[in-house]
Amino acid sequence: MILSASIAAAAVGCALTYAPGDYGGAAPPAAPDASAPADATPSVDADGDVVTPPIEAGPARPALHLLVVAGERDGADTATSDVWSAPIDERGELGELTVLPPGPVRGPRSAIAIADGHLLVATKTNADRVVERAPFDGGSSFSWQTSVVANPSPTAFGQLFAGSAFVAAGGYTTSTEYDPEGFPYTVTTQSTGVHLSRPDAGVYPKALEASSTKLPTGLHDITFVTYGGLVFFWGDGDAATQRSRIFAARVDPATGLGAIVPLPDPITNPQAGKAHTPATPIACAGEGHLFILGGDKSDVTVTATIDELNATLGPWKAGPPLPTTLKGAGCAVWNGRVHVLGGLAGASNVRSDRIYSATVAADGTMGAWVASPRTLPGPRSNVFALTY
Repeated sequence: MILSASIAAAAVGCALTYAPGDYGGAAPPAAPDASAPADATPSVDADGDVVTPPIEAGPARPALHLLVVAGERDGADTATSDVWSAPIDERGELGELTVLPPGPVRGPRSAIAIADGHLLVATKTNADRVVERAPFDGGSSFSWQTSVVANPSPTAFGQLFAGSAFVAAGGYTTSTEYDPEGFPYTVTTQSTGVHLSRPDAGVYPKALEASSTKLPTGLHDITFVTYGGLVFFWGDGDAATQRSRIFAARVDPATGLGAIVPLPDPITNPQAGKAHTPATPIACAGEGHLFILGGDKSDVTVTATIDELNATLGPWKAGPPLPTTLKGAGCAVWNGRVHVLGGLAGASNVRSDRIYSATVAADGTMGAWVASPRTLPGPRSNVFALTY
C-alpha cells in the first residue's frame, strides 16, 4: 500500500553522480580449439609476415543510466513517490524513462543514494523520517523495506547518506525568554550537531546516535552535494553572510562526516560581483565540477572546478542563466553536460516536466541551455537525480 506523508514539502533539488565501473578491455586469448575454422589461426601473408586474427574485445562497458526520484506532482494531493530510470547512450542522449517500483511512502524526499547495492531514499513524515531501502542492481524489479528514523531535536536540519548511513546535521531550536520588563521574546539557537543512523541487517535504528564530528558553526536548511568521497555543503546561520560560506569534508560512514574544512572563498556570482546566496538552490556535482543553479526567484548559474586531492574548489565561474527561474528540480551531469529535470518554474512556480541541459568545458565554462526532446512522464518537483 502507498502511504501519503502529510507534511508540506520544501522545494529542493539535488543530485549525486556515480561512475559505472570500467568493464572494458580485451579478453585473454582462448585456448586452441581443434574445431575452430581455418581462418581463426595465424596465417602468413604474401610478404611472409605472420598475420594474427583480431581478438574480440571483452564485455562492453554497461550503459550509463539516469535514476530520477520525485516527491511532488500536480493535483489536489501533491505527494508522490515516483522512481524512474532511463538509459544514456554513447552520445549522451537520454532514452525513454521507465517506471520503476515506487517508494512505499509518498511525500517530500530529502536525500537519495545508491550504496552497497541498495537504492536509499529518505522521506519526510509528520514526526519522523522514513528511510526506504531496496536492493538495486539496475533492474526494473525490486522490493522496498522501510525503517522509521527519529528526527533530531532541531528543525530544518540537512540530510544526506554517507555510504549507507543516514546523516542529519545542523538545524535550529527556539525558546522563549523574557526581558527585564517581563515581555517575552524568542531566542533561536543554531545547532552544530551531526547525528546518524547506520543500518543493522538492513534495518535503520530509530534512535539517532550523535557523531563525534561537529559543524564548525551552527547551520540550518543545509544543502549537501556529494562527489565521490567528498561532500560540499552550505546553509543559513546567525550571520547574514553565512549562506554564501561553503564547507568541505570527506564522507565517513562511521561518523557521517570527517573533518570539516571551511573553504576560503564564498560562493560568488562573478557577473554580479558579489556573494551568491540563493534559497533552495538546485545543486549537483559531476565530471570535476560543482554546480549551483537557480533557486527561489533565481535563474543564476555558477560553477567551480573540484580539486579532489585537496578537497577544495577553484574560482567561481558564471554560466548562462536558466531559461526561467527554477527551484525544486533534479540535477545530474553526464557526457560533458549538466542537466536539470522538472522543478517549479517562473514567478508562479508552475510545476514542470521539462529537461534542460548545457555543455560544460574542462575549465567549467558552460554553454547555452537547450531543451531536451525528452520530458519527465509528468510535471514534478522535489526531484532528485543521479547517474549509475
